[in-house]
Amino acid sequence: AVLNYPELIFASIVAAFGQYTTFATHFGFVPTYAVTIGATKTELGILTMAGTLAGALAVIVSGYYIAPRLGPRYTVCAGYVAGTAGVLVIPYIESVGILYVSQILAGFGRGAAYPILMGLAIARLPEREKATAMGFFQAVYAVGMFAGPITAGAIGGRWGYTTLFLTTGLVSAVTAIVALRLPRKA
Repeated sequence: AVLNYPELIFASIVAAFGQYTTFATHFGFVPTYAVTIGATKTELGILTMAGTLAGALAVIVSGYYIAPRLGPRYTVCAGYVAGTAGVLVIPYIESVGILYVSQILAGFGRGAAYPILMGLAIARLPEREKATAMGFFQAVYAVGMFAGPITAGAIGGRWGYTTLFLTTGLVSAVTAIVALRLPRKA
């Protein structure tokens, strides 16, 4: 029944790729990279907080200001474009302060995109199927949470941080492009 709604499946897959990027970077290898450029324990905490706070702020801003003007499809795409920019610059950053900026940008992108995807996943479903659909959505995006760190770790272990972040940025860029196929309205 819920699998008869292509919006649910598509939004879930886009979210999985977004979670891949998030868990490969923000919750994965950005902190270890930060240590290689000299971050202290305090700076690691600030780094995580900065990206997380930017994401929380973006949830509010995207829901009330961005999505009503751009529509859900372009809001999600813009979120992943911001995330892509925040990831692709990482291997070229040598200052913890600049790394904060990249993570604020990436965090804002994540926060702008994710709740819109969640809304799109269940928007057209009958009320009685929304709980099941949300379970499906969460199960699919969890694949990205698992695959992100594992894949990025394998890539980084073999080819280093530059390749790890560039390939993760490529995943994010493809996610931004694919997001353009989302429905125009929730």
